[in-house]
Amino acid sequence: MSLFVLEAVFWVFGIRGHIPRYDGLPERPARSSLTDNSIPPTRILVIIAAVVVALMVVLWAAVWLAIKSL
Repeated sequence: MSLFVLEAVFWVFGIRGHIPRYDGLPERPARSSLTDNSIPPTRILVIIAAVVVALMVVLWAAVWLAIKSL
């Protein structure tokens, strides 16, 4: 009964097709193309963040040593 109601709701809203049964679903979901392309930008962002942090630590150490030597 509930599948009939669900199919009726789909029909009212114009959704074509049927409710997939066990044989209608794919075995595993397809891979998105965004996940394949997101690894290099992530690596670049991590490298940039590491360089910025290293430069900030060097600048902090230089200022700290300059203040301490006065």
